Amino acid sequence: MTPRTSAFSLELFFLGLVCASSPFTAQSNKQLPPKAVRGQEVLPSPYRSVKPTEPAISASRDQNVDVLVATRRNRRLDFFDADSLELLGSFAIHHLAASVFPSPNGRTLYIQQAATPDGNSCCALFSLDLTTKVMCLMIEPSNLPVPTPDGLKIFTQRGNVGIDVFDAKTLVRLPTIQAPGVYRLSVSPNSRWLFGTSSWRGPSLDIFDLRSGTLARRHILPKGSWPRGEWLGDKFYVHALEGGRSLLWMVTPEAETLGSPVEINLPNLPESRGPHFVGTIDWRKPCVSV
Repeated sequence: MTPRTSAFSLELFFLGLVCASSPFTAQSNKQLPPKAVRGQEVLPSPYRSVKPTEPAISASRDQNVDVLVATRRNRRLDFFDADSLELLGSFAIHHLAASVFPSPNGRTLYIQQAATPDGNSCCALFSLDLTTKVMCLMIEPSNLPVPTPDGLKIFTQRGNVGIDVFDAKTLVRLPTIQAPGVYRLSVSPNSRWLFGTSSWRGPSLDIFDLRSGTLARRHILPKGSWPRGEWLGDKFYVHALEGGRSLLWMVTPEAETLGSPVEINLPNLPESRGPHFVGTIDWRKPCVSV
């Protein structure tokens, strides 16, 4: 196996873990005509079924199939059976697809890709409805899309111009949340709070109240650190490197201060290696991967 193939296998595994229990129906080739939805551009989305006559890979509209979703920038979005890893089918998408994120119910995918099928710049943000097979341009440029767990809103950023908000059902733009930075965003499990870690004009952890759409709190992190964070239950864990020290904070939305961090012993890696990412093992204990 060549390094190129190995790298693709890792990319495929990473991207594939984003989607589960999505409706999937094998069909013959067809092209949907473009149409307009609330002034948004809706693009035709050609769909190709790999084995349209194979019953083992098809499902009725009333059934769900656990699938893995992946792209390797080859203008295809591939769907694999989560158990057998058999290729189920593909959507034709745009050039330079960089990431794929599912809605909470698995019925919509959010794709970062070129704004036009043959475009050479990234990234515009599209929604792909897996029921209608219609792909809709949402915004350009965009950061990573972040849907709320209740499936009602989607957040992203175009840069240092606040946080863009969309209605997840209609894709209508909602009022922008004024924000002082560019973030890696995470929504609380109850969809009430939006946490953003930033190393630009920070480093900081900024907490936004989604009921009022305002910045509620800003926690300053050690200078020069590269913070990342994840939700674990109703608590948010923030990790940052400071002078070779690996620091971990547990933060609740109501916390007025960060408190003292826990120092984690990690291998002696150079800081140029980049930040270590906070994750979870069994949803009860935080971990840091290197």
